[in-house]
Amino acid sequence: MKALRGRATLAHGLSPRAPAHMTSTSPADPPTARRVRVAHLGPDPRDGGGMPAVVAGLMASPLADLHDLTVIATHQRGSVRHRVLVFAKALGTLAAFCLRRGDRVVHLHTTVRGSMYRKTMCAMVAKALRAPVVLQVHVGEPELEGFRRRVDPVSLAAFRWAFGHADRVLSVGAASAREVEEHYSARDVEVLPNAAPAPVDGPIPDPAPEGRARLLYIGGFHDPVKGGEVLLDALPAILARHPGVQVTIAGPGDPPARLADVNGSARWLGWLDADAKAAALREADVFLLPSTSEGLPVALLEAMAYGKPIVATRVGGIPDVVADGTQGVLVPPGDVAALAQAVGDLVADPQRASELGRAAKERVAELGPDTIAKRLDLVYQEVIGRG
Repeated sequence: MKALRGRATLAHGLSPRAPAHMTSTSPADPPTARRVRVAHLGPDPRDGGGMPAVVAGLMASPLADLHDLTVIATHQRGSVRHRVLVFAKALGTLAAFCLRRGDRVVHLHTTVRGSMYRKTMCAMVAKALRAPVVLQVHVGEPELEGFRRRVDPVSLAAFRWAFGHADRVLSVGAASAREVEEHYSARDVEVLPNAAPAPVDGPIPDPAPEGRARLLYIGGFHDPVKGGEVLLDALPAILARHPGVQVTIAGPGDPPARLADVNGSARWLGWLDADAKAAALREADVFLLPSTSEGLPVALLEAMAYGKPIVATRVGGIPDVVADGTQGVLVPPGDVAALAQAVGDLVADPQRASELGRAAKERVAELGPDTIAKRLDLVYQEVIGRG
């Protein structure tokens, strides 16, 4: 990627740098008519996790060659007092950003719970100061629906105000887009997947011998919607059918005691840094994503970039990028028997697994940073044009 020449900055002082797997050239299209200052508001990219990785990826993408990007961190890990202070500072920084002269856009990244409360307040500040707002949803339809049913009417009205007054609403999946259109007062929601890493160089490794595949799950046990417990429910059936299978389990949170009952076939790695995750992906034969709710997980795109066949659930933006039977196998969320059957069938057919992995690698090449940068450029040009 071309040098960023200081155009992409982080309000909390973290210097942007493109990870090796995201190196890319600038879009080949002619320069845009109007260069825009864009403030991306979301969790601190240094905190780790899905949405921070997405925001960090945008800062290091070709989008930073088209526009002046800034991250305003609305949330950081720490004590309650620290988180309150971080958000208060973010509101002040946002107000100052909106009051500056020139073309500017406020790009809000939200999930549910505290994130939606924070981004709703940010939307109110930005609109009060007449700044265009892009509101992007990074969470699956089940979580959006469940959250909507739990919140009080006043809060829900505030969320609907934010979605209804945003100049553009984006979602990482079609199902989430429908939910915010039907129940959160959003209009004409555009489905925009997360940018995928470039396909990893090198040939796809030879498939494992029949019945000897290495499975990888990196969702951990901190968040129940990642499906860790569903996987543990399915493992006895998988191992009964293929006792030679090895399972690597990683991610945040502590594993339940029953993980020890997998008779030495499972390896727990805990939280993985970038290098450890890359090593785990290289070694894996099949990537598992048994989530009960998702937006569009970065880990899925990374596994596809490594050419791994996918067994995942039909939730969020996953069906938008993984065609069932072409790049992977999709099963209903929470269906233990279907998950065990799908995994067992791939383990029994290494050739099919290899074909799915090859197709996954080809598919992810269509979703690279260049493509997403061009689409976001069009969004920004549209909203400043309205202004």
